[in-house]
Amino acid sequence: MLLLLEITLSSSVVKEFFKNISYLVFPDLCLACLEEAALDKQLFCIKCIYHLPESDMHMNLENAFTERLIGIEGVKTGAARYTFYEGGAIGEIIHKIKYQGRKDIAKVLGEKFGRELIKSCHYQNIDFLVPVPLHRQRSRKRGFNQSEELCRGLSERMDVPIESENFLRIRYTKTQTKLSKAERQKNLKEAFKINNYKALEGKHVLLVDDVLTTGATIEECCRELRKIRDITISVITLAIRAYQ
Repeated sequence: MLLLLEITLSSSVVKEFFKNISYLVFPDLCLACLEEAALDKQLFCIKCIYHLPESDMHMNLENAFTERLIGIEGVKTGAARYTFYEGGAIGEIIHKIKYQGRKDIAKVLGEKFGRELIKSCHYQNIDFLVPVPLHRQRSRKRGFNQSEELCRGLSERMDVPIESENFLRIRYTKTQTKLSKAERQKNLKEAFKINNYKALEGKHVLLVDDVLTTGATIEECCRELRKIRDITISVITLAIRAYQ
């Protein structure tokens, strides 16, 4: 049984290795499956485009995204572009962004999301895009903040400036991947800080992150943002994790 498990793990590692090598040799392959050619000026092949779990949450003030944020004060609306299923294409894409340095993918997906958001009446009066910040230690290790790269793409399509210097992550926190919501909340307590409250007074900010899971990160960010007088907060993420 142990030998079978080792063989299975080895074969999966080898398969992943050759998939990544294939992308280096054929950079126009679909980012999701790494098997078919991507459509012209697109990230995905026609098969994956058809099966990508896109959403139209951004067209509705209340939706599955805002339902997950119930109990978090001060959020006007929110949306995710995709639903994140374990083992699915979106998980593969997010993994490439965060752990393989593919910040270019984040920017392109930000542009695509921005193209949809400008069609919605709920995202017409945004003053600033605010990426959920990384602690400087993690930022140095990764080399970039994936949420900020999403904002770069969003900014180009929405013509809205990015405010990334004023909202900081001041406490280093362990990875959240396997923590419960209560553990995440404890892990994130007082992790964020705003330097200049007056710069955002009376503004409508769009808080941007990569994935919404329990909402603990968004909750702690909003706790700090609500200290600003007359602020309006909307939230988007590239994906929302599906409950299993």
